[in-house]
Amino acid sequence: MGLYFRTVAAATAVVGYDLFDNMEWQVSNKARRISRIGLTGSDAVDACIVGIYFGGEKVAQLIPSKVGAIADAWVNNEQMFWVSDKRICRPGVPIKAVVEDAPATNPINIAIDLT
Repeated sequence: MGLYFRTVAAATAVVGYDLFDNMEWQVSNKARRISRIGLTGSDAVDACIVGIYFGGEKVAQLIPSKVGAIADAWVNNEQMFWVSDKRICRPGVPIKAVVEDAPATNPINIAIDLT
């Protein structure tokens, strides 16, 4: 499917906010797998937690692997984590990245590689 990036301001990324909200690929008529995923930003490594969901099923939990302002904390290959390709998101089910512990200051950057 592709590699997708999104940056969300700390003021927007409150607890319960879906970082993938309104992304055109969030729901598809095809099954999808997460090949790799990465999260950076915030002001400290443990200052933000994001849950990854297939519909209502939690499949992963992320904390930023690199912190700092947006220019310093872009997601690159070093911050991407491989995910088991055995987990499949069924057609019509949204992939969500729900903020569970909000960042205090800096924006959050997320990247997802879907197959």
